[in-house]
Amino acid sequence: MRKKLLYIIISLSIFVLILIAINLVDIINVKKEREYQKLKSALKVLYIELNNSDLSIIRGEKLNIDYNKKDIDITINDKKVYISEKNNQSSNIEIAIPNDFTFNQLSIKTNKGNINLSSIVCEFFSVSSESGNVSIDNFNITNKTDLAINSSNMNIKDSMMHNVDVFIKDGSLTYDGILDGKNEINTSSGTLNFNLDDKLDNYQIIILDNNKNIKVNNKTINNESYTKGNKIIKINGKGKIEINGDVTYE
Repeated sequence: MRKKLLYIIISLSIFVLILIAINLVDIINVKKEREYQKLKSALKVLYIELNNSDLSIIRGEKLNIDYNKKDIDITINDKKVYISEKNNQSSNIEIAIPNDFTFNQLSIKTNKGNINLSSIVCEFFSVSSESGNVSIDNFNITNKTDLAINSSNMNIKDSMMHNVDVFIKDGSLTYDGILDGKNEINTSSGTLNFNLDDKLDNYQIIILDNNKNIKVNNKTINNESYTKGNKIIKINGKGKIEINGDVTYE
């Protein structure tokens, strides 16, 4: 009788332990899911400021941020995500975003690090690079874009951007895609190539400074303006600028 009672007690104890373990797993999974949803929601507004680290943002099956916790600090404040380096440590940051994800605002500022961005939809986008290389592929910026280039090289392809402000000091920008809205170029030196996947008839190209290094479809132009369409490109400053499209102005 005692053996039977002991067996029942042991069996009940094991059953209770199993229930507790299952419940703990459920609690942990719920907590992880809540943290994931919190991060995903806050990531709609993402600020990144780096000095030496490389950054990559690409599409993935699920949101994931891969980084070295010793070198990188990630905080969530007021439903915004901030990513920065600790003591200017060099690291690699890889962010995978799900296919249904869009940014409200994505702001990136780097010094020496390289940037690789792919397949992103965003309302407001800004990137500032001092001396690294920036590669952007398949972007759709629906409202406003700011591109600041010091001594870096920026390459953008297969993209559509609205209301683009470009500042180039000594670096270079190559853009393959469509520009919409009102776009302004300010250069003190450096080079810029717009290879528009669009007809130049859709654009007004307005030159605000006496720059003899501007070519439109391989034709050098001086203080001329073209008022063919309602998409605007204003050019101010020096530097070498080439704009190519589907129609050659006569």
